[in-house]
Amino acid sequence: VNVTADDDEEEVFDDEYAGALISRAAEIALAAEDDDRIPAAVSLLANITRTERGAVKFLDTVSQKEETSSTIMTLLLTRFLTLHYKKSDPYQYVASLLLNITQLERGRRLLVRRQEQQTSILESILSQLRSPNSIRRRGVAGAIKNCCFD
Repeated sequence: VNVTADDDEEEVFDDEYAGALISRAAEIALAAEDDDRIPAAVSLLANITRTERGAVKFLDTVSQKEETSSTIMTLLLTRFLTLHYKKSDPYQYVASLLLNITQLERGRRLLVRRQEQQTSILESILSQLRSPNSIRRRGVAGAIKNCCFD
């Protein structure tokens, strides 16, 4: 389902609905690792952030303050970077999510800012350029491109 496909995004995508949808999708995406709904939830988050308004709402929802690292984002990235799947990869669309949020200056700053462990998200995702999963490679390459040509 493409919730952002409608040209009249204003009618379909109000802030209250979007925030609730993002929160629920993130909750499902971070559920037990064997939950069959995870791929759909991560894909939905990537889909919502395709538009500027959706990306802004995602960033607003996952972080209270831009200066603090987001718990939801940190958990998604941890699963994206540490869990490896041979067949089905439920977290592959986190790469698309990163690509989408880096279309905004705020998203680019989130990726290049150093975290508590003295490494940025951007540095952490570089290894995904060698992933056998083309969705991961394309999303990460696009996010890096967006950050480099700011």
